[in-house]
Amino acid sequence: MNAQLQLRKPSNWQDFELLCKKLWGEIWKCEDTIQRNGRLGQKQNGVDVYGIPLGVSQYYGVQCKGKDEYTHAQLTKTEIDNEIDNARNFKPALKRFIFASTSNKDAEIEEYIRCKNIESITSGGFEIFVSFWEDIVDLLEDNEKTYKWYLSNCQYKQAADVNIYIGNGSSLCIYPLYARKHIKYVQKCNQSQENLGFTHLNGVFIPQPPRITMPSILGGPQEVNHSWCELTITIENTGTVMLDHQKLEISFSSEEIEAVDDMFHIGIFDTDLLKQMKVDNREIFEYSDDSYSLYIEPLKPIVEKDSRSFKFRILPHVDAEEINIQWRYFSNGFNKDGDIRLTITPEFKDIEVTEVTEFIREVSEPRVEIMHYITVE
Repeated sequence: MNAQLQLRKPSNWQDFELLCKKLWGEIWKCEDTIQRNGRLGQKQNGVDVYGIPLGVSQYYGVQCKGKDEYTHAQLTKTEIDNEIDNARNFKPALKRFIFASTSNKDAEIEEYIRCKNIESITSGGFEIFVSFWEDIVDLLEDNEKTYKWYLSNCQYKQAADVNIYIGNGSSLCIYPLYARKHIKYVQKCNQSQENLGFTHLNGVFIPQPPRITMPSILGGPQEVNHSWCELTITIENTGTVMLDHQKLEISFSSEEIEAVDDMFHIGIFDTDLLKQMKVDNREIFEYSDDSYSLYIEPLKPIVEKDSRSFKFRILPHVDAEEINIQWRYFSNGFNKDGDIRLTITPEFKDIEVTEVTEFIREVSEPRVEIMHYITVE
C-alpha cells in the first residue's frame, strides 16, 4: 500500500507516453506489437498508443494526458470531447479508447466518462474509459514487469541525457548563395537580322557569339544548385550511461525550406563492393513520404561524455529569414525533443541578364530578382 506514495509521476509527457506503452502492452499481453502512433508533428487522430490485445481482433487505443502535478492541472470535459472526436477518425476503428492521465482522480470527470461511454456504445462506437494516476499506480502494482521497469528507470533522476546541436553549438547562422539577377531588356531583331546573328542593345544591333556546347562523358552538362547548405548535427551524450539503439528524427517546415538531402550517393563507377560498403555504413535517411524530414540511426553506441556528428543538406526558400529544426531523440527507453533555430544570412552572386522583347518602350526600368544560384557544369 505504500507504493502509491512512493511512485512519483513522470516528469514529462514523453516518459508518461512510454510508461503507458509498456503498461498496457503488459496488460493486453501484446508487448511485441503495441506501438506509439506516428512521430513528432504528425496527425495522430486522438491516439498516442495502440495495440490489439491477446484474444481480441480489434484495436484498443490510449490517449496519454500528462499533467503538471505542481499546478494541479486536471483533465477537462472539453479535452475529452475533442479527443473522442479525433479518435473516431482512427483507422481501423477502435474497439476501446482509454484516457490515461497523470492528474489526480476526479469524480466529476469519471462520471462524465461513464456517460460518454454509454452514449458511444449505444450509437455503435467504441468503449471509453479513464485511468487517473491513482488508477495507473494500481495497474502498475498488478503488472510486475512494468512496475520493476518503472522503479529502475523513472523513479530516480534520469541517467540518460543528450544535447543536440548544429555546427559548433554557438554559431546558429547559415549562408546560402543566391543569384541576384539584374535583368535588362533589348528589342527583338527582325528576321533578317536574327539570321545574321545580331541582337538589339541600346539602339545598336550587335553580333552575338556562337554558343558552344562541350561534350560530357556523363551524358551532357548537369545543373548544379549552389544554394544548398550543408549542416552538421551532433548528438552529445551528456548523461552517465551509454546510448545505444538510437534514432534522431529531424523535421523542417515546408514554408522555410524546399527540400532536404541525406547526402547518400552511389557513383556510377562504384564497384559492387564499394556500393555495399556504402549501404552497410549508411546512418542518415530520407523519409519516403515526407520531403521535409530526415532520421539518423547511429550504427555505434555513444559512450558517456562522447559525441557523434552527421552531415546533411537543406535548400532554403529564397524569402526565408529563419529555419526552425524540430528534433526528437530515442535510445533504450529514453527520449527527448527540442528545436534549433537557424538565422539565414544570404550571400549573393550578381549576374547580368538580358531579355528580348518586341515592345522595348513599354518595358519598365531594369529589375532585380533573387533566386537560387544554379549553374550548368
